[in-house]
Amino acid sequence: MNFHQLADKSIAGETLTRQECQDVLHCPDERILELLDAAYKVRRTFCGNRVHLHMLLNAKSGLCPEDCHYCS
Repeated sequence: MNFHQLADKSIAGETLTRQECQDVLHCPDERILELLDAAYKVRRTFCGNRVHLHMLLNAKSGLCPEDCHYCS
């Protein structure tokens, strides 16, 4: 499994197979830096140096109409 080849495949818009996704999820500890480097390559390609922040504005305010218990 070459994580950089998977990154290139993803950047090209190709869908990863189920097995390829499982290989990423079960990455052995000794290869985690290689995986992180490949993930950085994908992020850099699509996002550059930008950062997107998302936050829950209704958290703990009691004003949220949903009853999902996410914030509790």
